[in-house]
Formats: sequence, C-alpha cells, structure tokens
Amino acid sequence: MALPVTIPNTFANATTSIPLSQLDGNFSTLANAINGINSGAETLVNLKASNVTITGGTISNVTLDNVTVQTETFDNVTMSNVTITSGNATLTNVTATQANLTTANVTNLQSGNVVITGGTLTGITAANIAGANISSGNVTVTIASLANGNAASPSLRFTDDTDTGIYNSGANAISFTEGGTGYRIGYRNIPDGGPKNTSYTLTTADIGKYVQITSGGSITVPDGTFSNGDAVSLFNNTNAAVTVNCAISTAYIAGTDSDKANVSLATRGIATILFANANVCVITGNVS
Repeated sequence: MALPVTIPNTFANATTSIPLSQLDGNFSTLANAINGINSGAETLVNLKASNVTITGGTISNVTLDNVTVQTETFDNVTMSNVTITSGNATLTNVTATQANLTTANVTNLQSGNVVITGGTLTGITAANIAGANISSGNVTVTIASLANGNAASPSLRFTDDTDTGIYNSGANAISFTEGGTGYRIGYRNIPDGGPKNTSYTLTTADIGKYVQITSGGSITVPDGTFSNGDAVSLFNNTNAAVTVNCAISTAYIAGTDSDKANVSLATRGIATILFANANVCVITGNVS
C-alpha cells in the first residue's frame, strides 16, 4: 500500500460517536500500512525522516537525518549524521556527511560516486570500496584489496590526474606510472633475463635485467626498439669471446667516438648497454 494513508472523511469529519463496526475496515487499513512499514513490505519514496529506526526496508531517494539503520540498501541517498551498526549495508551513489560507520560489516561500498566527507569509518570488515571518494578526514584501512590496475589506469591514482599513480604490473611486481607510462619499482637484485644458447635479439622485456649468453648463443641489439634511459646488461658465460651484433643505427663503446657495427664481449665478461634513444646506445664493460 502506498503512503501516506488518507483517513476517510467519515472518520476525519466525525462530530458524534461512530459505531465501532463502521471503523473496523478503516482501522485495518491503518494497521496494514503501519505493519507494512515495520516489516519492510512498503517502499518509502521521497521521505524525509528524522530520528527514525527502519529495519529490513528498501529506501530510495530519501534524505536521512539522525537515523539508525540496519541491513538496508541505499540508492541515491543523502545522509547526514547517520550511524550504521551491526549489519550488512550496501551503499550505492551515496553522499554521506558526518556519517559514522562503526562496528558494522559494510560490504559492497562501490559502483562509483560514493562520497564520504568528514566521517568516521572504524571497525569495518570485508569492505569493497570501488570508485569511491573519501575526503576531508583521516581514513585508516587495515587491509585494502585493490584491482591490479595498469599504466593507463593505476589502482592508486589522483582525482585530477588519473593516469599517474601505483599499480601491480605482474606477479610480485609494483610499478609507478606517470602520464600513462609505467616504471617498475627498483629491484632488490638484478633479475635474470634467462640464458641464451641461440641467436637472440634484445627486447624491451630485458630492460633492467641481465641476459646470460651460454654456449652457442649470440646477441643482437635492435634499432628503433628502446627508449632514452633503458639499460640491459650482458654476461658472457662461455670460455671464449662472443660477438654482439649492433643492428642499432649508432653504437659506441664508452669513451670512444666511432660507430660500431659489432663488438666483442670477452670470456666471462660483463657489459651494460645504455640507450640514449631508439637509435643510439653506448656499451661499457669488457668489450672491444
């Protein structure tokens, strides 16, 4: 039954006593409406509630002030001074000002446009916060589970600079991104790019790693592949010198000024290739 309940004129305009038999139906109507609210059977639309406790209902397009709620679903609600306790609440497209979410199991705080300003969020477990703006306050999160993100859309980012932040770039890997360009956070050691026992052309996957040349292996440095500041190290793990083919447009041995078509990496020698741009590199180490 929709609210508000209209009291029949026979009851509202009565000037003398009315037999109880004539009012049973009207009392039933009022009782059904009240019981419907109490049980959550009624949908409350455009209701302004003050100091009201509602249990088990669906509330849409409501302005709530000083309300205690349990196990409810909120959609497009503006809340002020609201306490959510000991229940499972789903909040979608909610603006909450000075809201206290305490000792509650608040789940699915997501789907974007969730703004909590100046509130206190404590004792919350199993919270999934996605697309939410939490501002003007100190928020303490014991365990936060975030999506992996990527360089273009990092998991931790800024409101006005959405392609700059931190993301998970792979298994056990954290990266920063600036303007959509990702950078792996520094290594605790130099990752092994794997042994090469056949002809191998360096790729951007080798950046920051060392490539081990084993028996029968050879290395080619390609042109137009790497960027300024990229670096790859080589380790000749054989008992003879190996040739590094410099297909890149210009390759210098550090401390010289002549372009090299190829260089010789000494036995058990190490060399590092630093790229100035996609077409120029400098090689330093046990090379000639």
